[in-house]
Amino acid sequence: MKAKAFLIILIIGLFSWNYFYQLSADQTLTHCIIDQIISQQSIDFAKIENLDADHILIIAPYAQINILQSKLKMDLRNIRNNGIRHLDHFNLVVFIKNGKSVSIAELSRKYGDFKETQIIIPTAQAKLKKVKAVWQIIL
Repeated sequence: MKAKAFLIILIIGLFSWNYFYQLSADQTLTHCIIDQIISQQSIDFAKIENLDADHILIIAPYAQINILQSKLKMDLRNIRNNGIRHLDHFNLVVFIKNGKSVSIAELSRKYGDFKETQIIIPTAQAKLKKVKAVWQIIL
């Protein structure tokens, strides 16, 4: 009987593991981005201190993480249950290191939307300027 109970608990634990290890929004990182928006009217991800990411990915509202994960051929399991699929009040900025999402920021749409979404952008080239209420990559 004890073996059956242990086996059931083990199986439930294995199936629910993906739901336990989910990234939540990094408030410090979100505030750093908002500070840049307010003070400079631009976003330069390379200038964010202590940012340990080599790429960023901006995900627009209602995006389906499973489909995006397949399209980009990368592991986004730890943001799968974020809520971006059902909510429209924020854009999700995903910070990627070695092909895996390591941190996220939920950026309110009141600061604007993004033209380039669902593409991987190297952090060094991720400089955005607001043009007519839409954030665009500048070169």
